[in-house]
Amino acid sequence: MKQNHSESDKIIDGIALPEPPADEKSRLTALTEMVAAEHADALLLTSEVSLTYATSATALEGMCVIFADGRALFSTDGRYIEVAEKLLTPQGFTVICRKTAVPVADWLSQTLAEAGVHRLMYEDSVLTVAEFARLRKNLPDGIEYLPASGKLGVLRACKTPREIAEMIKAQRIAEQALRVFLPQLYTGITEREAAARLNFLMAVFGSEKPS
Repeated sequence: MKQNHSESDKIIDGIALPEPPADEKSRLTALTEMVAAEHADALLLTSEVSLTYATSATALEGMCVIFADGRALFSTDGRYIEVAEKLLTPQGFTVICRKTAVPVADWLSQTLAEAGVHRLMYEDSVLTVAEFARLRKNLPDGIEYLPASGKLGVLRACKTPREIAEMIKAQRIAEQALRVFLPQLYTGITEREAAARLNFLMAVFGSEKPS
C-alpha cells in the first residue's frame, strides 16, 4: 500500500520521521555507481517500481535513462512535465518533454545513439520476450544488453531509516482500515464489494493505492 505524503507524515506514533543524513548516498548516485561497476554506458528504467525508486515520486509516467557519467534523463509527456520538473530537477535529473507525435522508441534510439551507448542495462524481469525483441529492433545496432533487475532488487532491498519508518506508517494505515472494515463483513458479501470497501477505507486513512 502506498501513502500520501504531507508535513504531518513526518510524525508516526508520536515519533518524528528521520530525515536522510546529508551525506547519505542518493538513489541516483547509487544507480550511477551500479552502471559504472558493470562497465555499462547506461541504464534504462521503465517499470513503475523502478521509476518510483529512482525518482522518489509516485505520480509520474515516463522513462528514465541513467548514464555511467552521472547524467540522468527523465522523459515524459506534457501531462506530467510541470510536476516532473518540480520534483526531479532538484535531484539532478534533466526532464524532457517528449512530443506526443514522436514515438517513444524513436526518442530513445536517438538519445542512445547521440550518447554513444554500446552497453545498456535493462529490466530483464519486467520486459516480456516480445517486448525485449521490439526493444532490440527499435534501438541502434551493436548495443549489448545487460540484465539489471537482480542488481536493482538488491539496491531497493536496502532501506534507509526514513524508508523503514514510512513502511511502518503504511502498515499502521492498513491496520486502522482493517479494524474498521472487519465489523462490516456479513454473510453473502461479494469479494468485489469487500475489496472495494477495504480499499476505500485505506484511502480515507491516507493510502494512495493498494500495493
